Formats: sequence, C-alpha cells, structure tokens
Amino acid sequence: QADIPLTISTPGSYYLTEDVTSSGTAINVAVDDVTIDLAGYAVVGTDSALLYHGIYMNGRSNVEIRNGTVRDFYNGIYAYGVTSGNHRIINVRVVSNVTGGIVLDGTGHLVKDCTISENGDSAFSHVYGIRTGTGSTVTGNTISYNGNSASHSVHGIHAYNGSTVTGNTVSNNGSSADGDVRGILANGSTVTGNTVFKNAHSAEGNVYGIATTWGGALIENTVYDNGDYGKGSYVYGIRVGSGVTVTGNSSYSNGTAADGTVYGIYLVGYSLVDQNTAISNGGGAASAVNMNTSISTCVYGINLAP
Repeated sequence: QADIPLTISTPGSYYLTEDVTSSGTAINVAVDDVTIDLAGYAVVGTDSALLYHGIYMNGRSNVEIRNGTVRDFYNGIYAYGVTSGNHRIINVRVVSNVTGGIVLDGTGHLVKDCTISENGDSAFSHVYGIRTGTGSTVTGNTISYNGNSASHSVHGIHAYNGSTVTGNTVSNNGSSADGDVRGILANGSTVTGNTVFKNAHSAEGNVYGIATTWGGALIENTVYDNGDYGKGSYVYGIRVGSGVTVTGNSSYSNGTAADGTVYGIYLVGYSLVDQNTAISNGGGAASAVNMNTSISTCVYGINLAP
C-alpha cells in the first residue's frame, strides 16, 4: 500500500496494491533505475491547475512505468530536464489531465502501447498528448480527444530529432482549438505506418496532419479528414520539409470547407517523393492542391495527385 504523496529515493521495483489519490504530485522519482508497476490500478489527482504531476522525474534516467492509469493531474507523467534519459512508459492510460499526457525531456525514451485521451481540454497552455526528447521511440499508442477548445497549440505526438514514430493512431485532437494543431510533428525522424485522422475540426490556427521541417522519412502513413471547417490560413495533410524520403503515404479528404489553402501533401525541396496518393483534399475550401508536383529539386516517382 502506497503512502501518497510518495518520494522514491532508492533504486528498485515498486508496485501499487490499490488506487491512490493525491492533491499534489503523487509520485516523485528522485533516483535513477526505478521500475513502477501500477498493476492495473490508478493514480488519481484533483484536476488542479497548479503544477502537480501524477508521476514526476527531475533529471533522472532509466525509469520504467507500466500497466495502469494516471489521471486528473496537470501532466500525467512528466520527466523534466535535458539530463533525463532512457525512460520507458509501457501500457499506461493517461487521461483527463489539465495540459499534458506524457511529457519526457531528454533523450532515448520509449513510449509504447499507451492510451492518451482527453488531456488538455479547454487548456490555457500548449497541449501535448505525447512529447519525447531526441532519439526516442513512440510506437503503438492511441492518442485521441486531447486539446479540444484549447487556447494554444495542440500536438498529438511531438517527437524530437532522430526519433522513430511508428504504428500510432492519432485522432480527434484539437477540435475548436485557438492555436495550430499538429497530429504528429517529428523532425529528422522516421515516421511510418501511423494513422492520423479527424484532428483540428473547426480549429482557428493552421493544421498539420503530419509535419516535418527537415530530414528523415515519412513512409506508409494514412492521413485524412484533418482540418475540416478550419479557420486558419493553411491545412496540410502532410507537410514535408527539405531532405525527406516520402513514400507510400495516403492523404485524402483533409480540409473540407476550410477557410484557407489546403494541401494534401506539401513539399519544399530536395526530397524523394514516390508512390504517394493525395486525392480529394480541400473540397469546398478557399483553395486546394493535392500535391505540389513542380518542385525542381524534388525527385518524383509515380504518385497519384490529380
């Protein structure tokens, strides 16, 4: 039985034997090399706008959290500091927190098979379903209904440089949000096999189903129905920076009736672009282009983008 709030100051394995509730930060991990098995139980806060977190690590390394629920805090799971490293968050449901679900500074993290939902609704700050530092792996997660009516930007997944983002489902985030909405943002990373749909309905800012500004690879992702009835200047199903391999992606029906310009796949330059499908984007929008196929520094293979 946990004495909450709890500070873990000795390396080792810990597990819950019941649901626990805290009016402040519930579990503070103050040492490296810790495993926390929630064992199917929930760590529950009080929906406070103060900076209380479900599970908090400051500059720690090698912390694993698995198998349970964290809800109703400011952030569900938060690792602070550039020296944070090699955390593993596996099979955790992170729901109904004030601003963020899983937020991990530092490098080399794994977030796998988690459910991130209903965080940051009507938040007065930026909202992240999952945010990870450089060289991280984000795989098999479901991120939905975060940041609806938020007053700033909303990110389903924000993975920093050199990460792998694969097999995630990102949907229904950022509806009616005031800021920009990004389903997945990952620069210089491998982004493959993700499904991103129905984000940013009626959002006020720009909309990006998947975005990268430079480098990496976008492979076999499916992106649709993002930015419908958007009020911002642009809706991008997929926005591609320089030096990216873009193959086998499908981007369709994004930006229906949006006020601004809609692109199914938007390219900047110096990218390999092959076997992509971009159709029916921007129906009823102010302006629509399925794919800009005339960038002289890109190499185009066979793409379907009428």
